[in-house]
Amino acid sequence: MFLRMISCGVSPTQFTFTNVLASCAATEALDIGRKVHSFIVKLGLSSVVPVANLLLNMYAKSGDSVMANVVFDRMRLKDKSTWNTMISKHMHFGQLDLGLALFQEMTNPDIVS
Repeated sequence: MFLRMISCGVSPTQFTFTNVLASCAATEALDIGRKVHSFIVKLGLSSVVPVANLLLNMYAKSGDSVMANVVFDRMRLKDKSTWNTMISKHMHFGQLDLGLALFQEMTNPDIVS
């Protein structure tokens, strides 16, 4: 559907990308997610927090821990979802020490829900 939308000349918005990335994460469609990520960068939407959070989530759920870290490190603004996703990623991959370190790095520990 996304590709058909693009081929019809309809410009995607941040809301389009959040839905597409959520679908990629749910189905672990990493190859498609990477292409969508490139498109997001090209359009200058990678700094929009909800879009960046879903990129982070997509990479974490698809098993690409390195790219999840890259997305996290490049984010200037982080919200509760950002921190929760990264801490969960570390816990999922058995990196308890990294998850705890990230928790301690947070500027305000009560932002984690």
